[in-house]
Amino acid sequence: MRELTKKEVKRHFLIFILTVLIAALFQFFAAFGFYMNFQIFSNPNSFTGFSTQQLKTLKSTIAFLSDPAKFLSGIFYSGAAVVIISAIILGILLWSEERKHNEAEFLFSSGASYRSIYLYKFCFGTVFFLIVILILGAFSIFSCKYTYGLITSNASVFASKGLKITAFVLPSFSFMLRGFLLYFLGIEIIFAISFVSAFIFFKKKGIIKALIPLFVYIFWGILWNYLFGYQNYITKEFRKGLLFTSATLWKYSYNTLYFSAQIVSSSEFFIAILLSVIVVLFALLLMDKIILLKDKI
Repeated sequence: MRELTKKEVKRHFLIFILTVLIAALFQFFAAFGFYMNFQIFSNPNSFTGFSTQQLKTLKSTIAFLSDPAKFLSGIFYSGAAVVIISAIILGILLWSEERKHNEAEFLFSSGASYRSIYLYKFCFGTVFFLIVILILGAFSIFSCKYTYGLITSNASVFASKGLKITAFVLPSFSFMLRGFLLYFLGIEIIFAISFVSAFIFFKKKGIIKALIPLFVYIFWGILWNYLFGYQNYITKEFRKGLLFTSATLWKYSYNTLYFSAQIVSSSEFFIAILLSVIVVLFALLLMDKIILLKDKI
């Protein structure tokens, strides 16, 4: 397995670097955006031309900045879309590279069991994203601390509005651990679905392999919010959906469960863990059944 590890690392090192760099860039822009909102707020003359709703959102954003935990979460989760795309791509590449280099037959006739091979590949992807998220977590803390330092240097702006802001202090360990775990589980769901989809459609084109994980994300992460409503974390406004149960169901959208500054302190945290375990185990069991029913290679 050591040689397989070297091969996987060599093949996918570029996507690792790109994922980290692009996601970190998104985090930087998020931190910069918060800072620019503060700069606008600190200069009342710049309010000219702002609508009532825009001013309300701006004031709500400033209140959001006065909470280090929410501020850190906002930066940390801002690169999630990039990592999700990477999870879909890596899930596909872990199998398509074997086909491209005509190594699948050799790999599956090497003496190792089918199960050990696909579990090893899956574990490789899991560790891949574990490291990515650890790096992004560290970068978000650095970005948050630096930006918060710039903002607190003019704390009088907050005081004039009745808001309190202190020097940046890391949120509790429990808060950060839950936030990190939810991020990781959210990515793991998409990766697991992409990984199995790529195996099922081993000899098909990449776009076909990506359809299933894309559908899961689009339906659960986007259409779900449209159907059942969505709460803006900054303004606290809730957009009602089509059903009277929207206020409850919005909590169970993909984005709310796994990329939320609020969910980390609520009971839905345990529901998120349970759902992720069910989805990942079901995906792997499905692969196991397909291997037994038909040789997909």
